[in-house]
Amino acid sequence: MGPAASLTLGDGPVLSAADNVTVLGPEVALPPEAQVIPVSLGAPGGSTVVSVRARPVDGGAEVPLTTIEPTRGAVSYDVPVTAVAGRVVRLVLDPTYTIGRRIILTGMGPVRAELPGWQVRTGSPV
Repeated sequence: MGPAASLTLGDGPVLSAADNVTVLGPEVALPPEAQVIPVSLGAPGGSTVVSVRARPVDGGAEVPLTTIEPTRGAVSYDVPVTAVAGRVVRLVLDPTYTIGRRIILTGMGPVRAELPGWQVRTGSPV
């Protein structure tokens, strides 16, 4: 989504978004025990902040999940999704640029959840 048609697919599973483009992910049915969704992204120009929100498919307001300051190379970040666990959502990646003009998205998912009978007391499962 955005004013510029600057969303391109690179070699392999790579998505490049530039010029004020917001990336809207596919629908994801989160299990009730969902903890995190890994999102792998980078900002080749640096100095970029990406706001990550969940957009419920059944309507309602977007839910802020986290803010990521990606490095120049693509790195995997665990996006916490416990606030929307048990719902069908689409992740919204909304970059704010200062120096950089582009983000590179190299992967999203799969959803990670607690093992049956286990409990996560702090942090996120790896």
